[in-house]
Amino acid sequence: DLSKARTNLADGKLPSDATLKQEGNTVKYVNVGSPIGYSYKIMIPATVTYGWGTASSELTITVNPVK
Repeated sequence: DLSKARTNLADGKLPSDATLKQEGNTVKYVNVGSPIGYSYKIMIPATVTYGWGTASSELTITVNPVK
């Protein structure tokens, strides 16, 4: 659920020019306007419903600066 994504940054939000987009089973992170000078984490709650029930977890993405 990308609408409930949070970060470990001080305000808990993505940088202003960064976006997350779901494309099928893939999450795409795009950041063209906010250069990253530090590592941070994005946490995204995920739920999958299948034949035997529902599984929930949290996807964690580490964003690292380009060197």
